[in-house]
Formats: sequence, structure tokens, C-alpha cells
Amino acid sequence: MSLIQEIQDSLTAETTNLASILRKVKVLAYKLNEGTLKDWISKEINGYRERDVIPEYRKIHPRSLGYFVGAFNAQIKNCPIPTISLPDIVKKIAENTEITMSIHTLEELLNSEENIFAMMWDQNLVAYCNSNCQIIEGYSLVEAKKEVNRIHIEGVIDSVKNKLLDFILELQDKYPTISESDSEINKIPNEASKNIFHTYIYGNNAVVNNDSTINGNINIIVEKDDKETLRLYLLQNGIKQEEINSLITAIEEDNNSDVKHQGFGSKVTDWLYNASKMVGTGALANSIPTIIQGLMSFYG
Repeated sequence: MSLIQEIQDSLTAETTNLASILRKVKVLAYKLNEGTLKDWISKEINGYRERDVIPEYRKIHPRSLGYFVGAFNAQIKNCPIPTISLPDIVKKIAENTEITMSIHTLEELLNSEENIFAMMWDQNLVAYCNSNCQIIEGYSLVEAKKEVNRIHIEGVIDSVKNKLLDFILELQDKYPTISESDSEINKIPNEASKNIFHTYIYGNNAVVNNDSTINGNINIIVEKDDKETLRLYLLQNGIKQEEINSLITAIEEDNNSDVKHQGFGSKVTDWLYNASKMVGTGALANSIPTIIQGLMSFYG
């Protein structure tokens, strides 16, 4: 049986472990010599790192529960937190979660008897919340957690399976001989397999329109010292063109400076400081972590 047919049969079988299928797809990726497929498979097998761009199918909107303490040791446990009362930056974190764990880990969670999995809020976020708002009058938030439902995890696994199946079926449709012999896989043009991958795994190609925004489901990866991928990444994440231009100018001024620096230069540091003072005013609200992540990739 050919590798392609083996992968297809495994994807359509009810009991096949997805982690083992991904290892077969990794072999296929090397036969195709398709770099983006190799990268995606590696992240699904090993999990996503903090600096990685997370695919949309791994983003969920859980509810948050809090443990509150008031006067005379009054307590409220597992109380749903109404996000409408939270500061914007806390609200965004509370309402959104990225599932970064490996497929193997997710499958292990599904093998347990649990239906709800907790992700605790960072205590710095809890402290920030207490300093900037009062969720329940007369009570302080002691700790909080996000509830990740079993169905969220099942959704991630189903998405990966469906995307892979679409990719494999399209390869077979365009190159039928690959179902007969693995040697035929090597004959598929690299550009063709790359286009099929982007269409069926990432959704479609990114397009820059006249409003200078990024459309589509392609995740822009910032390359080291590549200002164009940094620009596209920031556009994709909703940063205005004028702000990006001023940041690029700061980068260039640092590069032209005689002062050697590790990490961010003085001009970029000043730009970030000025931008941070605008958080909450609507100009660069909630965007500082995204910008820093892009810069870290840019500087390598």
C-alpha cells in the first residue's frame, strides 16, 4: 500500500490515533520537500511555542470563573466572571485562549474521564484586575481560571484531521499515480504541493488590499532581519500603516547608529514606551504583546 493511501485510510478510520498519522504525514512532507508542511506538522506533533503564530482552529473563547473573598472571610467560589466589567486588556485575555499543546497531549486529555480542563489566570493578571476594577462589589478576586471544554479539544483534533484529509485528497486528484507508487510523490512540483497545502491547511493565500490590511487565513511568519514580513505580520494583526512606518523608521535609525546594542535598540525601545502609554486610548490598545512578539522574531 502506498504512503498516500495509508494516510488516507488512517484519516478515515474511526479509531486511528492522530499523532501516529502525523508522523506518516511528516514522512510525506520530506518526500515532497515542502517546508511549510514540515513546519506545520512539527508544531502539531511537538506543540506550539509562545513565539509561534497560532492557527485559528486552535483559538477558543472559554468562560472564566473566579474565587472571590470579601469582609469577614465571606467567599464566593467558581463564580462566572462577567467580562463586560473588566478592563479591555484583561477582557481580551479572559475571553480568548490558544490551545498550544501537542496533538498527542490533547488525545491523552480526551482519554481521561474529565470533561472540563482548567487554565489558571496568571496572578499578575489577577492583581491588575483588582487594581483597576471591582467585579463584585465588596469582594476581591483571589484566583481565576478559564474552562476548556472537552468539545474544544475535540474540535482541534477534528480540524487537523479534516484539513489533512482535504490536502491528501486534492493531491490524489491532481496526481493520481501517487496512490500507486511512492516514487511518484517525488515528481510532484514543489510549488504545486505548496499551493495545495496553503489552500487546504491554512485556508487560502493572504492578500494585501487597497486599505493595507491582510485578508485570508495565512499566518505571516516574521523572518529574522526581514522588514517586509514584519510589516505584513503587523498589518495582519491590525496595526495601522502609519504606526508600522514609524516603527520601521525606528529600526532603521537603530541600525544606522554607531552604538551597538543587544536586542531592541534605543529608538525601538522609545517607540515601544510611547506606544505603551497609548494602550487603552484606542490607538494601539492591547497590541503591545503582539508587536513585541513580532520584533523578537525580527531580531532573532
